[in-house]
This record gives sequence, structure tokens and C-alpha cells, in this order.
Amino acid sequence: MKDLRTTALVLVIATIALAGRDDAETGGGAKAAFLRMQKSAAKLRSDEATTRPAMAKLFVRNVERGNADLAGILAEVEKSKIAKVVQKGDRALVTFYEPRSAEAVTRAVVMERTKGQWLLGSAHSFVVESKALTASRGKKAAIAKMSMRTKGGAYGRTAYSFTYVSGDVVKFKNRADIWFCHNRDFHVKGAIVDMGKSSLKKVKTIPLTVKWGRTAHVEVGHAYVVRCGADDRRDFFVSFRVKRIKKSTVEIEWTVLAGGLNSPASIHRPAELSAEEQRAGSDGADGLCGKNR
Repeated sequence: MKDLRTTALVLVIATIALAGRDDAETGGGAKAAFLRMQKSAAKLRSDEATTRPAMAKLFVRNVERGNADLAGILAEVEKSKIAKVVQKGDRALVTFYEPRSAEAVTRAVVMERTKGQWLLGSAHSFVVESKALTASRGKKAAIAKMSMRTKGGAYGRTAYSFTYVSGDVVKFKNRADIWFCHNRDFHVKGAIVDMGKSSLKKVKTIPLTVKWGRTAHVEVGHAYVVRCGADDRRDFFVSFRVKRIKKSTVEIEWTVLAGGLNSPASIHRPAELSAEEQRAGSDGADGLCGKNR
């Protein structure tokens, strides 16, 4: 029986190795690779314990050792109909939906080409259109203010949590998503990109060609995109725009760009800590960066 299961696993891995190929033999790009993944998804999900290593080969990053629900995203892929594919260089954004679903939800996943093979960029998709996402955004962007961080230790009011929709990071276990440092830089727990001078409404989708980093310089009138996470606690995208800097305080307007793991139910009211989160310890604070401006 063990030999049979091993043989089956080898066959599945061989099948999945072809799923994302983008060479002359298979043809096509990210869209073709996504369609091939659909055909493999049902077989892979039929025995997750055996095929998890094969599932992991569909993803850019090593997710085999994590707790990610690989079967969950493959179920979404299997049932989906592609709405749009935007491919720029070695990255692509595939937007899709489930035609027979009772709830109208449009999702997106970033795909990346590595060594000629198109792979999924994360272990779950992001919601780009749904009633819940519309409700979470409300009728207008939310406002947040951060004071300049000039010394080490606790963040205090120098940080903000998009996850918990609050600048009171002490209340929320010091779990900040962004803070404002004395170099007039934003620092994030995740990744950030400066989209240049823009209105918030013009930032409509997850950017593909930009260079992500952990910091970005604060510029009035500039829009930014932050990926909160990615980790086991949260993974979603927000967009924000710097409204003004007054003395040592920065004011931003923000909204959820793409919903995901633990994205806020409403950007206009603070979340509540679950019982498990209340029992857990607080996060530490990053050290103060050196003065460079």
C-alpha cells in the first residue's frame, strides 16, 4: 500500500510540475498556467495528506511546513471562471469568480514566473469585489494620524493598526502595521510601495511592477499601498494617501484595497480582540532607526 501511495504521489507531482510551465511546449502565459492548475486541483485536493508536497510546488514560496490551507485556494481555483488577467513581465494578477456561488465575490491572486514556471504568489486569494468588502470600506476613506517617533521603546501614538483600525496600539497588543519615524519615513510590518502623487481613487488594484520595501519616504499628496503581513495573523492590502504633515504629525486617509486574512470588517470602527488574542502576549516594538536626514 505504501508503494502504491508513493507511486501516486510521484505521478501527481509530475502532473503539477507541468501545470505552471510557460515554454514552447505548453505555450501561453499566466492565464494558460492558471487553467492548467484548474485541471489538476481536484486530483490534488482528493488526498491532502499525501499530496501536500505536490500542492506546495504550485506556490512561489515554501508553504509546505506552514499551516496554510492549500486545499482551500485550490478549491477556489478549481471552481472559478477567469474574469481578467493582467500580465506584466514576470508577474501577473489573475481575477476570478465562482459562477455558481450564491454570493457574488470576485477574487484575485498574484502569479509569479520563476525559471519559466508560473506559480501562485500566496497561499490564499484576495477579495477585490464583494458586498462585505464594500461594507467594510463604507462611503468614504478613514482618517488616521501618527506622531513622529523620535525615541525607542513602545510605539505609543506614532503607529497605527489597519488590522484593528486603531492608533491605540497598546490596547491591541502593540500589533502595529505602520509607524512614522523621525526620518519622515513610513515603516511597515509587511511591505509598502510609493505610488507617486495620486488620488486615492486612482489606486484601484494590487500593483505588479513596483518595487516593494519595508520603508517609504513620506510625501504629501502621494498614495501608497501596504501589504499587511503576510503571516499567520493577517494578509491583506490597504491603500492610503498622505493628506498633510503638521509639525511632527502625519495625517493619512486610507481604505482596504483587497480583503484577505483578518482584514477589518469596517475601516470606521476599531475591532475587538478575540479571547485568544486577549490571552496572548504583546508584540515587541522595532528599534528606532538611525537619523539619516
